[in-house]
Amino acid sequence: MHQTTSVPSMSSLPQPAESLPIIATMLCGNNEAIVADAVRSVIAWVDTFLLIDTGIGDRSLEIVRDLTGTKLWVEKFEWRNDFAKARNFALELAGSRGAAWALTIDTDERIDLGALDGREAIRTKLASDPKVFAWLVSAKDGSYAKERFIRVPSHLEWRGRTHESLSGARSGDRMPMSALCFWEEPKTSAQTREKLERDLRVLREETTTHPEHARWWLYLGQTLEALGQYEEAVESYRLGARLKSAWSEDAAWSAYCGARCLVALKRFEEATELCAIGLSRQPASPELAWQAGYCCYQLGRFQEAVTWEQMAIAIGNMEGSHAAQTRISFRHLPAWYDAPYDVLRHSYRMLGDVAAATACERKHQEAMTVRALAMQARPSPRTPSRHAEPLD
Repeated sequence: MHQTTSVPSMSSLPQPAESLPIIATMLCGNNEAIVADAVRSVIAWVDTFLLIDTGIGDRSLEIVRDLTGTKLWVEKFEWRNDFAKARNFALELAGSRGAAWALTIDTDERIDLGALDGREAIRTKLASDPKVFAWLVSAKDGSYAKERFIRVPSHLEWRGRTHESLSGARSGDRMPMSALCFWEEPKTSAQTREKLERDLRVLREETTTHPEHARWWLYLGQTLEALGQYEEAVESYRLGARLKSAWSEDAAWSAYCGARCLVALKRFEEATELCAIGLSRQPASPELAWQAGYCCYQLGRFQEAVTWEQMAIAIGNMEGSHAAQTRISFRHLPAWYDAPYDVLRHSYRMLGDVAAATACERKHQEAMTVRALAMQARPSPRTPSRHAEPLD
């Protein structure tokens, strides 16, 4: 059971003049080393800061209190290794105390307003589409987006003990808020290992109890991959890609990640086949076509490599249809822009077509510039990812 204590009570909090009050919600344990910057990134433009105390035993509460002043609201929640339950608790509280929107932020995250200038601009954006129940904010590296602002009270709910996701959305319920972005502070090696091992225990339980839920297989694969257990990761990803219950974006990304592990194992033939399975689930996936072409190049099948990369370009953002632009889940942006030309320039050289190789060399440089401009406000990821390497 959770215990509730308010510091101070909501009745003592100043009532905002704006018609769209925002409550920031944060789950917090012993996070004194990182919590301050998370609070600083939002406190100026939220009306209330709801801190869910999941077992604080250090100076975290004191630090948050110093930064939030009269905006602080604290509730205790008995931690049971279930992020969804804790987030739903916060969402329900926010909805019950007069908020219009609940903002979700973790202790290791920071939010950048970008082009939006303060609280009035935020509220104007939130009110711009009354059909939207959740606004998504992209990571600075553009690799994925998260639901940040949730209209409360809400028919949406968090599900999943770890890697929780917001469920119950209907068509049009979720929209990207392009002006903002967020990033996570890097974890130490020990912190990363602790998180991965915790997730591994939970995900093994979930895949055993709910083997029909494709998302658990995707996240189990990601955890195993991060631990360097590629063989087992591949099998988890394969299951995630093949389950008919899987959301098409999750299925395609499972295929992509499984192919990535197979590339690391130098099993290029299997990787190509898994890419094809992924494309059958979500054709708007330049990542899969690019990776298949890369594998064909490694196998010495240069003409096939050319065909796959031409497909990647056709659905990419450089000269193609921008088909992947509507996706809201994970993405590997080099495959949308420059990575296909990288494989093409080398493949054409191996085929003896110097003119085509030279043209692709120029296009590769141009595409890298275009991608850099598209990501100008977003620094590179803080940790390396294990994608297929450029051919140089």
